[in-house]
Amino acid sequence: MSFVIDAIGTAVPEVAMTQSQLAQHAAAFVNGVAKSNQTVRLEGFFAHAGVDKRHLVIAENVQEPAQGAAAVNVVGGESSASATIAIHDNRQISFYPARQGKHDYGPTTHTRMQRYQMEAIGLATRAVQCAFDAADVSPDEITHLITVSCTGFAAPSVDVGLIERFGLPPTVQRTHVGFMGCHGAINALRVANAFATADPKSCILICCVELCSLHMQYGPEAGKLVANALFSDGAAAVIGHGNDSARSQRSSWHVVGSGSCLIPDSRHEMSWCIGDHGFEMTLSPRVPDMIGKHLGLWLADWLKAQGLLIDEVGSWAVHPGGPKVLDAVADALDLPEKSLEHSRTVLARYGNMSSATVLFVLDSLSKSRVRTVQCIDTSPTSHLSPCVMLAFGPGLVVEAALLK
Repeated sequence: MSFVIDAIGTAVPEVAMTQSQLAQHAAAFVNGVAKSNQTVRLEGFFAHAGVDKRHLVIAENVQEPAQGAAAVNVVGGESSASATIAIHDNRQISFYPARQGKHDYGPTTHTRMQRYQMEAIGLATRAVQCAFDAADVSPDEITHLITVSCTGFAAPSVDVGLIERFGLPPTVQRTHVGFMGCHGAINALRVANAFATADPKSCILICCVELCSLHMQYGPEAGKLVANALFSDGAAAVIGHGNDSARSQRSSWHVVGSGSCLIPDSRHEMSWCIGDHGFEMTLSPRVPDMIGKHLGLWLADWLKAQGLLIDEVGSWAVHPGGPKVLDAVADALDLPEKSLEHSRTVLARYGNMSSATVLFVLDSLSKSRVRTVQCIDTSPTSHLSPCVMLAFGPGLVVEAALLK
């Protein structure tokens, strides 16, 4: 038995900002009264992140600066603690006022979690609605609900909100995959596969929602700058079922295997910890090298157990943790550049949305192939199969899923 994916739905906040716009904002809340050499250094982090724009729940469209607010000169100048950071195209981020000194670390974790509770359910609802629109499934058929998030905590939370908004059965069985980082969607697929194997008549809804923009950090430390330059907001949902359903013949992907590997001596290379002013990420510059060193051997052994060689994989849905991570994966597995084009495109268009991102990649991959073979009498995914999903998270851990 296996979990069979009926549909994927994705959603991002309505307001997007370019990397150059965000670099201007960050110069004010990272450095406070910015000096020109600091601004150049900051913009370099943003320019080399592989991201063109990002959608953020904290970004606002405005016609005029908020009453009483002052624009910040990000090259030099001063502002009050209540200043709104304004940019030229009428978009602003008032959630992060300009830094007022080296002991100013921005909004408290309490303030950030209040915003999470306000924003997460709306974004999750849009992704789930998109999945329902694409699937031949009604909400009252859902037997299991799996939610995924590493950027916020509340109880009751998104799971209860989805039950209420879509009228899911009150008996739906809930599971939350929490605080696991960027590979959380693959953990959720593993849980769904176990449910589908135990109950082939199950109908399962997965929803990942991440509001990474709530955890931007003040201060010029390199690790904080990299995280500020990469992460963004998004949600992705999957609807699927057990393999004995009549829908199975029409479905895109069957999850037939999953694997996990904790890279040795990597505990301090990537971490995600709760601080007084948001969740704090540690990103070592050694992460790509460690992935490059260990991924190939482990993945070859894991695929061999599935009866496959690396060069027999038809497509790759790799979480775009950053351009250097994607380069390390390509080098470790000796993949042609085209193999990771969907990962790079998702990173450029949306940034790193943590757990939701790899589902954006899988969705992009599938839709691209549908357009290519729409005049051919074959399954849209036949040319992509088998597909390997890969993602990386704190630990340092590699998570994988095999789809056919």
